[in-house]
Amino acid sequence: MKKQEKHPLDFRIGEKVLVDVEGTGKRFWTEAYGRIREEFILLRHPMNASFKDLLNKDQPITARYMDSEGSIFGFKSTVVGTIARPSPMLVITHPFTIETVNLRRHDRVQCFLPANLYHEGDEMAGYIVNISAGGAKFVWPLKNGAAPEFPKDAEAFCQFSMPGADAELYARSIIKGTTLDGSKSIIGLKFEDLEEDNRRVIGDYVQLAVEFMAS
Repeated sequence: MKKQEKHPLDFRIGEKVLVDVEGTGKRFWTEAYGRIREEFILLRHPMNASFKDLLNKDQPITARYMDSEGSIFGFKSTVVGTIARPSPMLVITHPFTIETVNLRRHDRVQCFLPANLYHEGDEMAGYIVNISAGGAKFVWPLKNGAAPEFPKDAEAFCQFSMPGADAELYARSIIKGTTLDGSKSIIGLKFEDLEEDNRRVIGDYVQLAVEFMAS
């Protein structure tokens, strides 16, 4: 992870958080309830018997979460205590520093998804090799060695299917860069105005991949 000093803690109410209980090999998904100034963070207590004797005062933890742009952040903290009422809560210390997880390895998780990219009436059939809620890397096999040329920040539409999705996804995209790799053109896409349902489907896929890589 790359450290970013004084990075703002972008917690939203209901934010999904992955907590590693250091030294135990245990982890759990929870939600952010809020924070008390810049002293404490409130999380939903897992209320699982396997964590009953683990989440004690001063127990070190590592927490990871995804912001609204699809970037993944993490920080180290310690348990302060628990609150039983009105709802079980886990109180942890507010971090001094936030670290961002390498986006190319974690946030943009590796995949292989058949996709079509549309730009000014042209259709390019290729595949997505990594993806996040913020964008994707699209690979297009070159035809007759001719590489596509795009104006700066050209607009395009990407059509693809996600595992577990009921229908194909359409994402209005901005082309952020194009590079050549042998007989392939690699096109960087930034998703714009992604529908909330589509963002959730991609976000759920990324979270599952991140949890798998963290294990």
